Amino acid sequence: MELTRYEGAAPAGAAAYAFDRDAGRMEARTSDPDASLRFWTESLPFRVGDDGLLALTAPLPAWRLEVRLVPAPEGGRRTTVDADGYVLVTLLSTDIAGDLARLEASGLVLRSTPSWRETIGDRQAHVALVEGPGGELVELLEAPRRGGRAGERS
Repeated sequence: MELTRYEGAAPAGAAAYAFDRDAGRMEARTSDPDASLRFWTESLPFRVGDDGLLALTAPLPAWRLEVRLVPAPEGGRRTTVDADGYVLVTLLSTDIAGDLARLEASGLVLRSTPSWRETIGDRQAHVALVEGPGGELVELLEAPRRGGRAGERS
C-alpha cells in the first residue's frame, strides 16, 4: 500500500483506496463493482473468502492483503497516484512482462504503462502500473534476487 501526503493545496485526483483501521483492511473504491470483482479474481491472484473479502495469500503473514470493494462516490474525481491518501497497491511479480501481457489480454485494464527500471537501494527493479476497470491502481514490482538483476532467473 502506498500512502501519499502533499503539503499545501490538495492534488486534483482521488486516491483509489482507503484503509479501514478498525477492520485492518484496504477498501478499493470502484466505479464498476462487477468488473472490479472480475479484475481482482480473474486477472490478479485474489480469491473471494467466506466473508466476501478479496484475499491474497502470501508466503509471509505481513504480506497478506484483504480488500473490500466499495462503491466510489458518484461524480467523484478520477483516481491518480498524485492524490492524498492510499493511491495504489503494490504486488510482487516474478515475470512482469508476462503479468502485464496477461492483464492487458483480460480486457479488464483501462490503461497500463510499459515496465521501466527503477533503482531501489542498490538494485534495479522492473515496475509497471495498471488501472483496473473501477479506477483501482495496482503497481507491479519485479525485484531482483540478491546478487541478480530484475528479469533474471536464479
